[in-house]
Amino acid sequence: MDGLVKIKQKGGYKNLIQRLERAPHRISQQGPQWAIASARDVDTRVRENLGSQGRGGAPPALSPVTEGIYRQAGQPDGSGITNHLTLEFRREGNKFIALLGIPEGKPSMVARVQDRGATIPVTDRMRGFLAVHGIFLRATTTHINVPGRHFWEAALRDGRASSKRQLKRLIKEFFRE
Repeated sequence: MDGLVKIKQKGGYKNLIQRLERAPHRISQQGPQWAIASARDVDTRVRENLGSQGRGGAPPALSPVTEGIYRQAGQPDGSGITNHLTLEFRREGNKFIALLGIPEGKPSMVARVQDRGATIPVTDRMRGFLAVHGIFLRATTTHINVPGRHFWEAALRDGRASSKRQLKRLIKEFFRE
């Protein structure tokens, strides 16, 4: 053998190579199904978080003043945002993409404020609007702080974890056959 060591194999590598050669075909079929299921799962989680205004459980009770404003000006809370959520699927080359979000405009701005919070400067117009509804700000109040409720963040974190578990199962399945 001229000093070379002969390596013996018991079919493991050949079997693995065959499985790897079949994997791209199986991935191209099952990958989009996984992406669709994962995106729909995250969409459901976001909608549930919006329904509870990011706090879990039932949304907090609204004050009579807030209810009056909502009756007159429309409800800018999570239930209104939910109506604007979109979930789209598309292919770009060999990639399958799922997009979840809110198109630009007022609902998108409201969603960003609810998720991240905001510091809003008080204007004379805002003072007048609030005064009509019985809310009188001090003359020294220059800003209103809206706390963030992170409904996107929590839903995405939970959805990502669930998607990873499903992907691990799918990969194990690819190599089982």
